[in-house]
Amino acid sequence: MKLKNKFIISMFVLILIGMVVVTSWYRHTDPLIDDGLQEVSYQGGGQKEYVIQFRNEGYGKIDIISVKTNGETPATVQLGVSYDSAALVQVLPDSDQAIKFMDIRAASIYPKLSVKEFHEALEKKVHTPIHYGLRIRYDKQPIERVTIRYKYLGFTKVKIITRWFNDGK
Repeated sequence: MKLKNKFIISMFVLILIGMVVVTSWYRHTDPLIDDGLQEVSYQGGGQKEYVIQFRNEGYGKIDIISVKTNGETPATVQLGVSYDSAALVQVLPDSDQAIKFMDIRAASIYPKLSVKEFHEALEKKVHTPIHYGLRIRYDKQPIERVTIRYKYLGFTKVKIITRWFNDGK
């Protein structure tokens, strides 16, 4: 009897330790990496648009839930995806047919392609998403932070971006 109880208690402790390790890893993991910013100023100087470049360094898809700028909903917020193209997601004077802007919930952000997958996507042209960006127009300048709530592996995570705005302070 004692051996069976020790085994059950040992298994319980191991499972508990495993859950703590997995939970800790998940809480400290941020798969949504912001790695660039495009700033677009329009004539008249009042309005600006920003495109924050993203990549998913995780193991599963990311679904954006909401985006706030300085704690408020921006005038415009769209998810941009480039398909079958090496072009980064950006706002251009002449639209690029490979870049599509849509509602933030209309598509998922999939894990970054390997070099081999990237080259295959460019060759095959089968509508493979390659680059991602978030297009934001916020009329109350300056932007100090962008807060993104998203789902990853079934859990909600929050990313706060400040490094591209106000000299990253």
